[in-house]
Amino acid sequence: MRSRFLTAATGFVALILLADPSVPHAQAQFRASVDLMTIDFSAVAGAEVVRDLRADDVVLKVDGRPREIFTTRADSSESRSLGLAGADLLAISSTGELAISLNRQYLFGFETVGTLARVPLAGGAPREVLENVEDADWSPDGKSLAVCRVVGNRSRIEYPIGKVLYEAPGWANTVRISPDGRYLAFIDHPQRGDNIGNVKVIDTRGEVLFTGPFANSGVAWSPRGDEVWSGGRGEFWATSLSGKSRLVWNSPGAGLGDIGPDGRVLFLQNSSRREIVGLAAGEKTERDLTWLSWSFPIGLTPDGRTVLFGEQNLRPAGVYLRKLDGTSAVRIGEGNVFALSPDGRWALVGSETDKGQLTLLPTGPGEPTLLPKTALNIQSSTFFPDGRRVLLSANEPGRGSRLFIVDIPAGKPRAITPEGVSFIFSTVSPDGRSVIATGPDRRVAIYPTDPGEPRPVPGLDALDTPLGWSKDGRSFLVYRPSLPPLRVELVDVQSGRRTLWKEIRPPDPSGVDQVGPIVISPDESSYVYSYRRALEVLYLATGME
Repeated sequence: MRSRFLTAATGFVALILLADPSVPHAQAQFRASVDLMTIDFSAVAGAEVVRDLRADDVVLKVDGRPREIFTTRADSSESRSLGLAGADLLAISSTGELAISLNRQYLFGFETVGTLARVPLAGGAPREVLENVEDADWSPDGKSLAVCRVVGNRSRIEYPIGKVLYEAPGWANTVRISPDGRYLAFIDHPQRGDNIGNVKVIDTRGEVLFTGPFANSGVAWSPRGDEVWSGGRGEFWATSLSGKSRLVWNSPGAGLGDIGPDGRVLFLQNSSRREIVGLAAGEKTERDLTWLSWSFPIGLTPDGRTVLFGEQNLRPAGVYLRKLDGTSAVRIGEGNVFALSPDGRWALVGSETDKGQLTLLPTGPGEPTLLPKTALNIQSSTFFPDGRRVLLSANEPGRGSRLFIVDIPAGKPRAITPEGVSFIFSTVSPDGRSVIATGPDRRVAIYPTDPGEPRPVPGLDALDTPLGWSKDGRSFLVYRPSLPPLRVELVDVQSGRRTLWKEIRPPDPSGVDQVGPIVISPDESSYVYSYRRALEVLYLATGME
């Protein structure tokens, strides 16, 4: 199984860890499974137990160098490269063949896609199979593959490739086939880009067997195939095929990797963070504005002096304001924070439990205002420049995402685009007549808010993420989530001509896996950006049941 954002400690160690004694089988033996004295300051980017148990294959990403796949034996401190630079490991077959991802790119948040390829574990050149693949797993006989794949703006499960079994309302990843080949388990995320989700099991006809516990850090089948294990919030859960779940282990920061045929478990102990850095108008030095462990910037007040952000690792998530001079943050509420109103007086927040509910939180004195509940699964939302309407990226039950307009305070959602259209950040033009959004072909286009046809923007591709318009409405800012540095460019809507606005480099690049997003004040004099920092260790455990 491939895990996302990991780095490691130094040295090869053996140790005993005691978890919560109230959890059955909580005492187990663990040891670090990667010799970092050999690998050198490496960041583990994923791990998979080889099916024949001769080795434990680990994907490592070394700071400042492309990703590589290494192999190490469980009884050895030595590791060797397989010569697959720039590749991520997805799965290993029973016949000793790797499924790997080439040229992996960020879409948004935790969503990434690459080109699926096959290559023998013994070595050789990869053979490309399929584009826009998030995850993959081999069938028990090693002859076919199940994939999580992005087609247009939809994330779907296919098994075998080409046979669609499930389309996710948000997105899906970490697909795993049961040992008997009858079922598929994966993580179903209702919110685009968010890693929050639940483990789901379907059969080979696409029928949902059950939706299980919270999951965001791995899925694996037990050796007998009678349980699916999932990881989330430091907890490992085992769920039977009847849908009954039991807690296996609980350790803060632990993420599930994989389970070998003999019951050995690969897991990752992490201390990942999302940090934010900002620069206020008139200042020359950026300031670290991180508050807790997962600070995600949403918007800047009109004067460019205060940032609205969410603390996404809290349950429920917290909504905060903090001045760019570094004074303490102020908590103003809870929920999934989407946007800041043009006058800076309101934060637009979605409910974590009811995806159709929006609330206006005052940023100063005042009381929260509930907007009328909708029957939609709201994935993102932002204000129109007049502050009297909001734009939704949402989907109706069983349908694809599209854009809706809602009048404040009591309007009903009105669809303005066909299915397959979505947006992530504030993208309404200054005159309120146009929206930058991503279409069914994953291409960025300008959609009218009144009836009309979308207009493509030359020079853009599926990897560009729009940030917002310039004040004159003639251009907009885009970026591509990436390793540092982050290039933010200004794109002319008529010609597609791109101009570098700024190159962003975190002050400390250690363990930084992805930079973005960035929020910019309307006059472009202040900005705040975010990045993920990953610090994790890979362990091999025995005795965990």
